[in-house]
Amino acid sequence: MSRPLLSVLLCLFVLAGMLVSAWQKTGLASQEETSVKLSGGTRIQYAVVLPENLEPGRKYPAILAFPGGRQGMGLVRADLHNIWRAEAERRGYVVVSPSAVRRRLMRQGVRRWLYFDRGARYFPEFLDRMIELYPIDPDQVHIGGVSNGSISAFHIASLMPGRFRTVVTLPGFVRRGNAKKYMALLPLCIIMFAGENDRNWVLSLNRDQKIFKALGKTIFSEILPDGGHLPRALMGPGSARLYDLIESGAGC
Repeated sequence: MSRPLLSVLLCLFVLAGMLVSAWQKTGLASQEETSVKLSGGTRIQYAVVLPENLEPGRKYPAILAFPGGRQGMGLVRADLHNIWRAEAERRGYVVVSPSAVRRRLMRQGVRRWLYFDRGARYFPEFLDRMIELYPIDPDQVHIGGVSNGSISAFHIASLMPGRFRTVVTLPGFVRRGNAKKYMALLPLCIIMFAGENDRNWVLSLNRDQKIFKALGKTIFSEILPDGGHLPRALMGPGSARLYDLIESGAGC
């Protein structure tokens, strides 16, 4: 390669880097993957989506969105892309989605601590750190997820119900529910979906709905026609409906 051509390519590379940097500073690069180290030394990896055209000094509503499955970063990215990101950017929400805590244990190797189990011990500190780092209105935080993420959302919300306004499950249920756990969730708005063909999760939704009703609470619930385990009707353009329900106070 000739020296003049190499110089041109080098200049283009530097210019591209400058453009990317400028793009990020304007707030247009609204999704970031990073990690935070908590007080005990545990580091949690997460992705965050910010509103377009951030206004200095303004606080925004937020959604703490748990991924499904084993709660790895692959599903964090997929759920943000399919469900949470576009409307968050357009409407002005901060969305934080943590991946499962990875711990190296003696004789067991690396293990994932999911948020409906051992991973719950990192709350409320993780949420507190997010509020410190991002322009989140602490009085307008919602929580939700897909599948295992929804189970996690119910679990975390039951441990600290005063920190959230709405629980959104796509699908989900109250795991190991007891009277104390259901009672803790009563002050929250609860929005539950399940796919018609996802039989076991439909049964769980119906069970939770009956228990909440017996406790005097009417939740918002819907069985998605011909739906499977993944809430495809609520992905892409359909995700606008989730935000509409949150903003209307459905299930309160």
